[in-house]
Amino acid sequence: MDMEKLKQWLDMTKQYQATHLWKDIFQDGEKNNSQRDKFNIDPNSFMQQREILPHCDLYEYEGMLIVEAELPGINPQEIYIALQNTQLIIRGEFKSLFPKIQYYLKERPNRKFEKKIELPIPVSKNKVTTSFDNGILKVFLPIEKGDTEFVEISFDKSDSL
Repeated sequence: MDMEKLKQWLDMTKQYQATHLWKDIFQDGEKNNSQRDKFNIDPNSFMQQREILPHCDLYEYEGMLIVEAELPGINPQEIYIALQNTQLIIRGEFKSLFPKIQYYLKERPNRKFEKKIELPIPVSKNKVTTSFDNGILKVFLPIEKGDTEFVEISFDKSDSL
């Protein structure tokens, strides 16, 4: 690489090395809105999206709303499910850190989660069923009109693998 190209490359990377650039992008306040708009970054939603667990699907099939939640490695005893008005709440904790183990790589932290899923259609709160198989929690919500009360949902936690 010739010296001129190296100089151009170093000049180009200087803008990313300057700490004020990153402060301008992620700092709150009216004075920085134009810089954030330029990069199309919302720091609040950017940080919140990293913590949205578990990953879920919500779909309608044969008169039911079905929610599938990825919960690999979680103990079914640690899962809490409830209906509150038009929201399904799934709460629990991923526990992957074990004492007395010497880790050489640890990328999966212990973390608590709570996912609130807005249901698009009223469901029959007293007919909800669940299953848990291969790390996938399924919640079956029969479609019905008029239910808006809070109901805790239990499921057979000994049925998992």
